[in-house]
Amino acid sequence: MNGQYLEIGSVFALALYKKTQGSSLFWLFDTEVVDARPSRKDSILTQAAQIHARGGTDTGAPVRKLIQERRKVDQIIIITDEQQNSGSPFYEQLKLYRSKVNRDVKAFIVDIAPYRHAMVPDQDPQTFYIYGWSDTVLSYIAQSVKGYSSLVERVEGVSLEDLNKLV
Repeated sequence: MNGQYLEIGSVFALALYKKTQGSSLFWLFDTEVVDARPSRKDSILTQAAQIHARGGTDTGAPVRKLIQERRKVDQIIIITDEQQNSGSPFYEQLKLYRSKVNRDVKAFIVDIAPYRHAMVPDQDPQTFYIYGWSDTVLSYIAQSVKGYSSLVERVEGVSLEDLNKLV
């Protein structure tokens, strides 16, 4: 990422990190992964201005690092412009992570660019796509983690009998 996408991604990632009160990993990646160790006290904008692109994009790199360290996480949230141009794709590494470390990990892919390329097949029920960003993204992720189903699943689960009671 670079330019406006890097700025947007940095601000949102730091906001998310602060929302977790520092109880999450905050890794930056290109073709390598770096633990950015952000401050929970410094301003988001100050820290975001210090994040720079170094070249290359390997969306599988952070997941590969989790596998190498056998580090179990419950959610993987990747903020990206989805411009994979080196290494192994995210989904290949995610499948490997699920087979070796945590089969129940949920993945959230926040795409801040308008490309709408899917990094994961549509039929993966443990992976959630978010295109764009708004103040509702954090709530959506929190609800999904707690087990709330999507609106479509809720509607599909309503019987005709239940609908008739509402009318």
